[in-house]
Amino acid sequence: MWCADDDTYFLIECKNQVKIDRRFISKAEAGQFSQHIQWFNTNYNSAPCTKILIIPALRLNRDAYINDQSYILREKNLTILKDNFRSFIGDILRFDNLRLIGEHELESILKANKLQITDFKQRYIEPIKKRID
Repeated sequence: MWCADDDTYFLIECKNQVKIDRRFISKAEAGQFSQHIQWFNTNYNSAPCTKILIIPALRLNRDAYINDQSYILREKNLTILKDNFRSFIGDILRFDNLRLIGEHELESILKANKLQITDFKQRYIEPIKKRID
């Protein structure tokens, strides 16, 4: 879980033992993710939250279901995100004293590296889809 600002959360779950060519999200994976979403909703009073599953598959298996609107972060966009983060770190390390980086300058660096909150929602994730047969 990541609190991006005062009232914006990201709930992120990574499935790291899934074959890269897997086409569907299993019922068990969807169920586990749904339980984590329910935990968040219970403990954070249903605060605004973007729910993200990091997995190669984009579609739910026909017997799988996730209650809340949820998103996928797949390998291609994860690689882009990772590269942008590395670039961000490089930009930050150019400063002799990190304490001298001002809020506006930091925001500018985040924007240049496509790491603002809106970037996560618009550039890196895509909605989970139902299986179509």
